[in-house]
Amino acid sequence: MDLNQHTEKFGDYYLLKQIASSGIADIYIAMPEETSKRGNLCIIKKIKEEFSADKRFIVMLIDEAKISALLDHPNIGEIYDLGYVKNDFFISMAYIEGKNLSNLLAFLNNKQEKIYPDIAIYIMLQILN
Repeated sequence: MDLNQHTEKFGDYYLLKQIASSGIADIYIAMPEETSKRGNLCIIKKIKEEFSADKRFIVMLIDEAKISALLDHPNIGEIYDLGYVKNDFFISMAYIEGKNLSNLLAFLNNKQEKIYPDIAIYIMLQILN
């Protein structure tokens, strides 16, 4: 990914690449406009446009930010901001480099394989730690 090639200006951030999409939100790797404030990369999770006017989804995003802010774990990104840009509500959080468990499980499922028990135990220990 070329960090000098910004794809979209979003408030105080540049959205570099969409990395995931859920039912109600899109998730991007982003760079804060002032990179010295937070390091080079972060994550932006923003409510999809079709849900941005629905108060239920806004409350869910706010609740997610509040709960995440209470958690302290090396595999959970620190919450930086909860905000609103134009018609988009969003959370910005620390970017944690690593593999996506959901992608791994989908890959194995497509190959009709299961995760090895020792790997599953290792992952669970990391979650519980």
